[in-house]
Amino acid sequence: MANTITVGLSALVAAQAGISVTGKNIANAASPGYSRERIIQTEDAVLGEGTKISDIQRIYDQFLAGQKISAQSSYSHLQAQYDKIQQINNMLSDSSIGLSSYIQDFFDSLQEVSVAPSDTPSRQLFLSNIDALVSNFNQFQSFVDGIGSDVNQQIASSVDDINNIAKQIASLNGSIASVQQTSNGTMANELLDKRDNLIAELSKNVQVRVATDGNIMNIFIGNGQSLVVGTSFNKLDVIPSKSNTANVDVAFDFNGKKAPIAANQLTGGILGGLIEFRSKNLTLAQSSIGRIALGLASGMNKINHEGFTLNGTQGGDLFNLPKLSVIANADNSGTSIKVDYSDIAKLTTSDYSLKKLSGKYNLIRTSDNVLLSSESKDSLQAAANLEGLSFDINSLEKMQDGDQFLIRPTANIAGVLSVAILNINDIAAASKSGLVGDNSNVLKMIALQTDKTLNNGSLSFQNAYAKMVSDIGAKTRELALTSVSANSMLTQASTALDSVAGVNLDEESANLLRYQQAYQAAGKLIEISKVLFDTLIQLG
Repeated sequence: MANTITVGLSALVAAQAGISVTGKNIANAASPGYSRERIIQTEDAVLGEGTKISDIQRIYDQFLAGQKISAQSSYSHLQAQYDKIQQINNMLSDSSIGLSSYIQDFFDSLQEVSVAPSDTPSRQLFLSNIDALVSNFNQFQSFVDGIGSDVNQQIASSVDDINNIAKQIASLNGSIASVQQTSNGTMANELLDKRDNLIAELSKNVQVRVATDGNIMNIFIGNGQSLVVGTSFNKLDVIPSKSNTANVDVAFDFNGKKAPIAANQLTGGILGGLIEFRSKNLTLAQSSIGRIALGLASGMNKINHEGFTLNGTQGGDLFNLPKLSVIANADNSGTSIKVDYSDIAKLTTSDYSLKKLSGKYNLIRTSDNVLLSSESKDSLQAAANLEGLSFDINSLEKMQDGDQFLIRPTANIAGVLSVAILNINDIAAASKSGLVGDNSNVLKMIALQTDKTLNNGSLSFQNAYAKMVSDIGAKTRELALTSVSANSMLTQASTALDSVAGVNLDEESANLLRYQQAYQAAGKLIEISKVLFDTLIQLG
């Protein structure tokens, strides 16, 4: 008879545990990242009768969770790029501030000068329009450079988030292992949910790979670099880029020693998206506008030099042209090289990397990572000429093995372009000295508007600008569409995981009713056992 009461009590405890767990599930149905729980009920092997709760199991699917993490990383990667490129696209699509109208006004004012070459108002209008054009070039460069600075700040912010999350995951690894050892795993469910939510949050910032080792989850990023190992984590930091001081790079901080991580190894998430945007789309915008500014300014200078001013003297520069940008790597031996333009018409919108290795000169076009030359100085010079560049041989000979330079032929031109002409009389409209009414030289300037002087003779200034607008617009649309698709994939992955780990209120309501009935039945069993026991006592 005592056994019957014991069985009833064990059933009562089990039903009460089931009601408690079901209640917890219902209460947390709307809690983000909560994984539903269920009781594992088994026969009591000690007494041979009755039942016991062997575990409170957390319902979770690691495979589906991995798919969600991957989808989250992809979506964040695309969205980070889209948010930035949309800023450039919005500026380019605004006709009131776009460069195209300033270029048109510039050439329209040249038309006015050609009608009346010696007319003061038309010359003054041209001077005003050249100021406005240069100012617009400067503003565009400043706007794009501002986006670059913002990207650097967001990279630093993302690295801070990664460090904070990694620290918490490492701490939870220790806590989970400790709890599961002392309580047979029944008390670790909340900690497991928290850790999985942190890993999902981490995947928003960078693509991660998770390796499970018992109760421990080790986290890897990039090309297999360890971020979290057991209860410790490797801290990330941002450092000035050795190849381009305008940018920051991500590095591991090993007790104060910074080990840079290659940009192409940090893929996925906000961090990977920002780095990819900076290396591709931002550079494209900077270099494209710079090539237009350089081509227009150098072409105009050349023609103005060929003509004669109202004072009968040979014309000078209309624009002050900046020097080609060459950035020495921070680890270089201290040498410098000289690079100039050999043919502006051949210039691309790419940067170039030059590195000396084992006595050979390796020139890489960074936009597509094509190795253009890997041999002698002569081979390098021939390859550079095809790209519109020319190296000073004497400076190349001073390069030490391992020295590396970033060559940016057009990236910063628009920002430092300035007006050289100050006097309206210095516009060289005539082809010969003393011909005050001659407009033949200014007609050559006007022809530059439609002459295809860029990209190996395939683009005019207007064409080049239109192509830049088109390229940025196409990339913006592509990222918009792929972001929507990636978000759809994320939603599907989240739904699939929730269908397993999430709380279904209908199911929980049914469970609640089942455990309620079990509780009542167990209580009835105890009540009947008590009545029978009392009857036996009375009979005795």
